[in-house]
Amino acid sequence: MRCPKCGFENLAETKSCSSCGAVFEMRSELAGEPKARTRTGLQPNVAGLLCYLFGWVSALVFLLVEKNSFVRFHATQSLIVFGVLSLLSVVLAPLIPIARPILGLVSLVLWIFLMSKAYKGEKLRLPLAGYIADRQSEEFTTLDE
Repeated sequence: MRCPKCGFENLAETKSCSSCGAVFEMRSELAGEPKARTRTGLQPNVAGLLCYLFGWVSALVFLLVEKNSFVRFHATQSLIVFGVLSLLSVVLAPLIPIARPILGLVSLVLWIFLMSKAYKGEKLRLPLAGYIADRQSEEFTTLDE
């Protein structure tokens, strides 16, 4: 771990720098999330990625099974984003022929982007869906505890 004060690369996992003696916090691999496995037996980042794998279908499964707030956030956001995109595709496709390919391209880009962010342990909040997902994941966690 690199010392935030002097920049020295500490090879041992210690709470202080072996060069300058500065004391610092140890961080887990995921930002703000424990290294522990989730209720499904997966690491939180892998479960977060899988929330997006089959769109709103996999999101619904994880939302019903998982209690981890990180995973629930991604499951809720996936359910909202890909649910809305699916509905838009069904409604707009008969009216506007170009709508389906455009929505398909948007879905593909979001799918890859959101899976990579979840795998890195990040909670990327999309404009409306992220706000709703944040609130819902907090409420679900509070209710389950």
